[in-house]
Amino acid sequence: MFSITNKPNGTCNFFVALLAAVIFFAIVEKFVTDVFHQYEAVSFPTTTGRVFHSSVSVSHGSKGGTSYQIHILYDYSVNGQSFQGSTFRYSLFSPSSDQAYAAVRAHPAGSEITVFYRPDDPSDSVLSPGIVGRDFLNFFLLSAFSALPLYLLSKSRVPAWLIPNNSPVGGVNIISQGSRIRARLPRYPVASWSIAVFCGGSLASFVTLMITTRRDPSCGPEAVAGAIVLAATAIVYFWRRTRLLSGADDLVIDEGAGTISLPQTFGRKRPVNVDFNAVQSVYLDEIPHRGKYGYYYSWAVTLALQNVAETEKLTDWYDQEKALAFAGWLRERLHFPATSNSVVPSSSAFSLSESVG
Repeated sequence: MFSITNKPNGTCNFFVALLAAVIFFAIVEKFVTDVFHQYEAVSFPTTTGRVFHSSVSVSHGSKGGTSYQIHILYDYSVNGQSFQGSTFRYSLFSPSSDQAYAAVRAHPAGSEITVFYRPDDPSDSVLSPGIVGRDFLNFFLLSAFSALPLYLLSKSRVPAWLIPNNSPVGGVNIISQGSRIRARLPRYPVASWSIAVFCGGSLASFVTLMITTRRDPSCGPEAVAGAIVLAATAIVYFWRRTRLLSGADDLVIDEGAGTISLPQTFGRKRPVNVDFNAVQSVYLDEIPHRGKYGYYYSWAVTLALQNVAETEKLTDWYDQEKALAFAGWLRERLHFPATSNSVVPSSSAFSLSESVG
């Protein structure tokens, strides 16, 4: 038996996705702060200290993962005042096995060490300042995972009270040019393309650099990979931005000529011009999608033309209210009566409804 649900559109899901995003980006903020501290620690003043404990602790996760922690405790003094420190690196993430044991071997108990301390707070100290390649690897990993909370937010309905100035046309950018009206209808926003390339490139960089199993701490390969990811993201952004400004994704309504030009999306390789009187109706095509918890819907604003078998899809949104708002605006522009506002399930939706029954 199938179940049909609009789960991704619920307001509750928005707050769940928002909470996940807040937690994730709090982790990102901590990571960025640690990397900055590693960078500034290079210029910290130094003093001589002595290690009194040095070991590696190993813990095993419930899913078979193993993590390592460096425990190096040391004494040092600044201006005659004694302090104890335990920070090897400012790091949110656990080191690898090789890194952990190498650090302990280089700092055995009883050895003299160089301690880097914060000048305005001598109790804040570190033994290994500076940024290493693994910091970039962690950045790539976090960047790749950032796609998940952003995706969840994009599939959730934003409560109306959070967007009081939302456009009555479903958030579509409407541009008036005399008797011609343009409605910007890109299949995917420019930001979505850019985020997809950035996150995908970061994941590819992480996997590639991990496979090479480099053991030196230099940042060269990671820096090159980061530059490539940023360049690819910029290229895609300007490519999609240029296309958007060219009008290729615009629905153009010419009220003087009584024609409508369809955007070059949903398989249309060139503009398709249609007379007003050739449009039989404007409706929402209710499209089911299979998800983890059953089926959920997206809504496509669709034109039915004179030929009953011929339809032209204009949008495909997960927010039904936005789709209804834009469809209503388009009907008004094409001089359809307000009572023609309708939602038509797709053929697959009919079969699913029968299965549920």
